[in-house]
Amino acid sequence: RKPLGERRSFTTKILPNRASFFVFYPRSVPSAQLAMEKAIVPAGSLAKARLSVPGLAGEHAFRIRAKAEGKELEWVNQIVLVGRDGTEFDLPVAYNDPQGKWEITATDLFTNAAAVAKLDVRGRP
Repeated sequence: RKPLGERRSFTTKILPNRASFFVFYPRSVPSAQLAMEKAIVPAGSLAKARLSVPGLAGEHAFRIRAKAEGKELEWVNQIVLVGRDGTEFDLPVAYNDPQGKWEITATDLFTNAAAVAKLDVRGRP
């Protein structure tokens, strides 16, 4: 999860029973862009988001997490694959989820770079 720069070779540990992913890219990986369809959503609805990486070759995996008032919402934890055309995904917001300002983070599992978007969760519709 870190860039090594231009190299002819590198050394890594083999982790038993775990997958290892490596990205070989001819230049720096472009930054991801995360955008919410609506900035304000009511509790008990689906927030829709779009994640893209301009100029991406191949696919990257991103972990989607959320915080409300600085506290990690441990039930928001999903993996999204992003290809050349980007992808849209849903973020369910339950009736009993915390209301107020949310911070949605998409972290590239290959580079550890993150994109952030804001969401305002309001009371029931």
